[in-house]
Amino acid sequence: MSGEEAELFSLVDEARTTNGCAPLRRNSNLTGSARNDAEGRAASGDVSETEASKAAAGGDGMSAKKAFERLRSQSSGTLFNCGLDELGVGRGDSTYKDGGFACGILGVGCKEKTRVAWVVDFK
Repeated sequence: MSGEEAELFSLVDEARTTNGCAPLRRNSNLTGSARNDAEGRAASGDVSETEASKAAAGGDGMSAKKAFERLRSQSSGTLFNCGLDELGVGRGDSTYKDGGFACGILGVGCKEKTRVAWVVDFK
């Protein structure tokens, strides 16, 4: 895991243990899968889908702490499922241009932004 991915892993693990779950084990296969998923989500802008064992969050320049806060509020059922005891965390980013109509049509007034997507994948 990268440093930022490890930060999100720690935030999730600490919150879960505080709520009575056993400590999580890192799973490198899940991390690879989560990272690939996060990169695709950052490029597409689809950063909100949640499944039974996977959750995602994202936004412009989103930090690990902000991702954790969003995941905790939107996907607490997944995050705090003590039956899931392994975790992989992925982060992806994609640069895009934003600036409304003038940027899209005329190519003027564009601002370059970086969309960050986070995926937590449990087993």
